[in-house]
Amino acid sequence: MAEKMPARRAWRDSEQALTVNPVQAPINRKEPQVTLNHLCVSKKMKFSLTMIAVILAAVFVSAAVSSCGSDNEKLNTLPSEPFGESSTAGELSDSDLLNASTESVNAVSESSLQTSAQPSTQTTAKKSTDYVAWGYIHTASGGNANVRAKSSADSEIIGSTKSERLVRIYGRSSDKKWYKIKVNKKYGFVSAVNVMVADYAIAVYKGNQRVAVYKNGDLSEVKIFQCSTGRAGHETPTKDFYITTTIKGRVKNYTWRDLKGNVFGQYGTTISPYYLFHSLPYKTKGKNASMDKSGYQALLDGKADSDGCIRLCVRDAKWIFENCDKYTTVRIVDEKCDKEPTENYPALKKGKNADGVSYSGWDPTDPDENNPYNAE
Repeated sequence: MAEKMPARRAWRDSEQALTVNPVQAPINRKEPQVTLNHLCVSKKMKFSLTMIAVILAAVFVSAAVSSCGSDNEKLNTLPSEPFGESSTAGELSDSDLLNASTESVNAVSESSLQTSAQPSTQTTAKKSTDYVAWGYIHTASGGNANVRAKSSADSEIIGSTKSERLVRIYGRSSDKKWYKIKVNKKYGFVSAVNVMVADYAIAVYKGNQRVAVYKNGDLSEVKIFQCSTGRAGHETPTKDFYITTTIKGRVKNYTWRDLKGNVFGQYGTTISPYYLFHSLPYKTKGKNASMDKSGYQALLDGKADSDGCIRLCVRDAKWIFENCDKYTTVRIVDEKCDKEPTENYPALKKGKNADGVSYSGWDPTDPDENNPYNAE
């Protein structure tokens, strides 16, 4: 068993560095256009004004370049403490995430809360309850979501955050219409229609090949699985994802999945176009007795052995498949998990069981009624 590291509660107290867009008051009056040619100034003054303009332009360009460099650094850097206060791992580029539809989620624009045929009336901010979770900002238009000082559509806008961004949630209004987040070191509220929060949040620890499932609401640990991530040259990326398919759609279409290398897997749950949670690989689609036994042994040994996906035994892959809905947050880190797996992982057996059924090719955790391990 891998050496234990100091305890870390995944999804604990991380803060996300969210982009703040200060609100600018509209200008209703039209300013007259003035140029240097309209000014009665000397050549010396013209030269001075020109130099000032050049200097200001240079400062503006320098600031813009510096800002871009800072953003790129956030995209490619993970902190040593994966869920600590300084975490910026959730800042992903739009190209890293699928253009996911809201399906059954009523993700309307927060601005619609302020638009009505009736005259605007003052609303009362709701008290924030004790609620901690992880979610994704997702707006119907793909634009920014406003962050307000209080849980009210009439409250002052203190900033905004881009769509498709992982956010740490620090509370929820009593009417469940607003989530409390942190922006620019200040707490603010985002309309719940723009925050996708699933029942669970998942962390994948590549350091000792573990998957931890946490309950959104109090972030208590629900399950710890043994896994097998990408081997050398095919490493599973260290970054944030979210589950992109619904449980309903998954059960209907993806009980068996075609995998890379002309093999197949059970209970595939997609987190990107290239990466999934799924069972160990099988040689024949639909044949439960055709599992690759070397892959199962690698999982038992805590070895990275996949082509990039996160392999699980059938029992664990099935649990994620049936319980973790769309927008479940998945954070993949290099650190080790300090918790042991929730359930046992039986060793492979040779020969046949008492009924004369061969153990060969079966995952010992497969709940299939024909599994010879289940007859004992």
